[in-house]
Amino acid sequence: YERVQCPRHLKFVRSQPCSIHKNNVHCNGMGFGIDAHHLMLQGGHAMGFKESDHWTLSLCRFHHNEVSACGNEKDFWSRWDMSYEEAEGIAMSMSLNSHSLAIVERMIINLKFSGYTEDEITGMRIPIWL
Repeated sequence: YERVQCPRHLKFVRSQPCSIHKNNVHCNGMGFGIDAHHLMLQGGHAMGFKESDHWTLSLCRFHHNEVSACGNEKDFWSRWDMSYEEAEGIAMSMSLNSHSLAIVERMIINLKFSGYTEDEITGMRIPIWL
């Protein structure tokens, strides 16, 4: 496993509203900053392990602390009426919108490794909500 790091992408993610409250009214009203949250794709993190930066989405500090304390990321998303797959879609959307070539290239490599064909990747509809 090769973890891809991209400070430019993380800066972009931190400039976006909290993924829980997309209009950011609740989170900004509470004075929380925005963190780049790395999704836990393997069901959890080993000590010192994070997913590649292309699997990040924006969470205010309150929600970022909450997901860390929850222990089960799928349970966390369901508390906020979202599926884990929706969170993955938001992370993919942010990766494509950050215009970081390294991130997009890594996403394509990962999709190919997961068994997707060139035609399937080309035809994917990634939710763009930003």
